[in-house]
Amino acid sequence: MNKAFGNPPEIVAAATEFEAAIPRMWETRNPITHPSDDARLDDVAWFSMLVELKPGGGVEYLVDPQYAHHGAAEKLATTLLEFLRSGLQDSIAADA
Repeated sequence: MNKAFGNPPEIVAAATEFEAAIPRMWETRNPITHPSDDARLDDVAWFSMLVELKPGGGVEYLVDPQYAHHGAAEKLATTLLEFLRSGLQDSIAADA
């Protein structure tokens, strides 16, 4: 979307904030297939959250609602929708 629309500042900022909220996103997700289907996820489990299982039974919470990860995703989605709606409204007005 950034490339198609010339890197709108509000989209770049929202995406940057989203990536900061989920620092290991690119390690645990394949952007083409959604979860990565390779060895990177051998120690990762999905429940209501995404956790990496550690030796000894500990876990690292990679995506968990209590850590505002879903809030970051919702904010990014809202920003994207607002941007697209604005462009659509402008296009409709230009055609009227």
